[in-house]
Amino acid sequence: MNGRRVIFCEKKGAAPAAASVTPVSVRMPAVPVMFMKSVTPAPDPLDAINWSMPITHAQFDTLAKAAAAGEIDMSDLARASEASLCRRPVPEGLRRVIMGTHLDPLTATGLR
Repeated sequence: MNGRRVIFCEKKGAAPAAASVTPVSVRMPAVPVMFMKSVTPAPDPLDAINWSMPITHAQFDTLAKAAAAGEIDMSDLARASEASLCRRPVPEGLRRVIMGTHLDPLTATGLR
């Protein structure tokens, strides 16, 4: 029988501490140890940015490049331009484009 050797100690009555421990040897079967990883969703990169601030020129430039590449419509770019002129935050639907996660199939469909 394969296994680890485990030694249990039995305590006896009111004897002195050194004499009260009697080793008892028992063979225990070896069982593989499995570690389970907890399933927690990955943090959303959108949560790392304060989206209540007005849109910046760099964010608008990123959206303009995405429109030139055909990743977003010109109507989306017009919404971003209006937000920039009125000092409003980035429109919610365009935040993933700025972060660069809009092409990720899991985040694009909302499955995080």
